[in-house]
Amino acid sequence: MAKARPSDSIRAQGRPPRRRGGAARLADAIDALPDGFVLYDRDDRLVACNRRYRELYDYPPPEVDIVGMSYESIVRAGVEAGLFAPAITNSDPGAFIAALVTRHREATGVPVEMALANGR
Repeated sequence: MAKARPSDSIRAQGRPPRRRGGAARLADAIDALPDGFVLYDRDDRLVACNRRYRELYDYPPPEVDIVGMSYESIVRAGVEAGLFAPAITNSDPGAFIAALVTRHREATGVPVEMALANGR
């Protein structure tokens, strides 16, 4: 006699079998958000970001994997690539980077807007 598996009872109830894992569904949901989304771990390394986040900053190019990079490294690379408007970075790029890193670490929840070189 064959032993019934849990998936057999689910199919018997008319539900389709699970095809994708929870992590894949979560990644799809994050990517579908209309706003930019980014998540850093406790070591300040990027864990995930969605397509809209990358579109907003237009940096780095899609072929560059930024997962695992620190926030400071991402900001520094953005400054070096000319991502931010020159008016806010030219006087002292190091101070600009330090200010962004401090603001990021304090995470007060207050939105921050800044001019990008592409006019956004």
